[in-house]
Amino acid sequence: MNLNLLKSGLLLATVCLSMSAMAQKRSINTAEFALESGNPDDLIIAIEEIEKARQNEKTNNAARMWLIRSKVYSTVFDKKGNEMIQPFSKMSGMKSAESILKFYGQTSDKKTSVDLEEAQFQVGAAFASSFNESMAYSEQIEKAGSDEIKGKLNDTMVIYYQYLLDLYSKLDTGMINNLKGQKVERDFFVERIAYFALSNSSLENRKKIMEDLVAKERPTPLMIESYSKELMTSGDTVGAYRVIKNALVKTNYDNDIFNVLVNYYLSINKEEKLMEEIQGQIQENPNSRIYWIRGYLNEKTQKYDEATADYKKSRELDEFNYDANWNLGVCLMKYETRKLLEGKTPSDPAAKAKIEQQRIKLFQEAKGYLEFALENPDYSKTELKDISKALRTCCLELNDNKCAGDYRDKIRELEGFSLSVGDKFIYQIDGNSNSMDISYQNNRNTVSTISLKADPKKGISVEKEFAAAGWVKNGYVWQKEFEYTDKSDMLSLSVRVNDESTVKGLILVNGVIVAEKEVDGPETRFYIQF
Repeated sequence: MNLNLLKSGLLLATVCLSMSAMAQKRSINTAEFALESGNPDDLIIAIEEIEKARQNEKTNNAARMWLIRSKVYSTVFDKKGNEMIQPFSKMSGMKSAESILKFYGQTSDKKTSVDLEEAQFQVGAAFASSFNESMAYSEQIEKAGSDEIKGKLNDTMVIYYQYLLDLYSKLDTGMINNLKGQKVERDFFVERIAYFALSNSSLENRKKIMEDLVAKERPTPLMIESYSKELMTSGDTVGAYRVIKNALVKTNYDNDIFNVLVNYYLSINKEEKLMEEIQGQIQENPNSRIYWIRGYLNEKTQKYDEATADYKKSRELDEFNYDANWNLGVCLMKYETRKLLEGKTPSDPAAKAKIEQQRIKLFQEAKGYLEFALENPDYSKTELKDISKALRTCCLELNDNKCAGDYRDKIRELEGFSLSVGDKFIYQIDGNSNSMDISYQNNRNTVSTISLKADPKKGISVEKEFAAAGWVKNGYVWQKEFEYTDKSDMLSLSVRVNDESTVKGLILVNGVIVAEKEVDGPETRFYIQF
């Protein structure tokens, strides 16, 4: 055998293999070089070259290849508005995120210090492009024409947010602080993975993703509530309890997650069991919120003394607990004043005066708590309106007409309307009833009433009764118009329907409906006010 020939053959094979590997590495270098010019033609070359490197077995797992690929596709995303680049831009943000994560995940290929330094900058670019790209896909879900398409889009959104969650931990401090300023932290991505996972196209995948989230991430209230509801919908109440209970243990009995447990027990009508859990929570982690919850349950079961005591304790632990202030105010004005007046009224003037002083003091205390609750910037308009109504009641009980008027105007403001002296308002009745009792208010503390009962034999008709009371027929409805004066107060209309008819009542201010209600008789009543 010619050993020299054999050696030459081996050398030739080695050289060929080396040249092949170099050719693929050249694709990575070419892609990087083409990327630097910034013009569309070169960017297309960069795409083609980096995909060649990705598909070749010699470089398809090279750390440098994944780094450059991430750079290429974050640039594609930035330039997607260019008509030459647009055909290459689909999911370019996701490709950039996937590539930089694979760069970090690569363990068999050595990363140089230069690679790692470049990667630190590229993480931010990949994060930004994939985050912004995900927003466009989120909008597509709302426009999707079928549940199947929506399910697939939700699957895609899960991938986006899983990538974003992984990238978040690799961002530099400056970018993390910037995101925090926009209220975007780790929980933001966790909750969105949960949200989109629960609309996933596959029930099996939903559970797998959610179980993985619950196991790996710090549970958030939204995540746990969403997943437990999903399990309960499928009939797995035991599984729902397991998820909530494990989350409580993992978070050292977080109060917001405990609220999820509260809702769980309320939804399955197990309030007694819930009370046992609450007692345990008070032993484990006594705090303002848990006392408020127990107070709410006591109030719901008409244990008013216990409820009042719990709300007081809740406020004692956290005077800024708006819910505790609200509920304590209501308890004092409703239950404590009622308890004060229970039994026989004393005949002794001094005793009467003492009770009245105590009653006034209760309403003053209630007013203070309710005023504090009204300052909560997170309450809805409906909640603020309810508090304002309670405050107006306190003002009336304290004979403070100015205060009552202020809260009356506050209620109207929250409803989106206003009423000034000189404005016109109308009470309107629409229906075919022949037997009604109607009460309405114009001036403060003055209520007008009319009872309508048609009797054909005696020549009595509803029309005559309405007309006699000053009401005017307008088409098919009857109306009574007033002008708002400084003596006017809350507008109110009360109607009792005595026969089998449908009746609708409305209050209009300057031609705009501000309150309305409809009932079907017989023996039904409605009350509206503004």
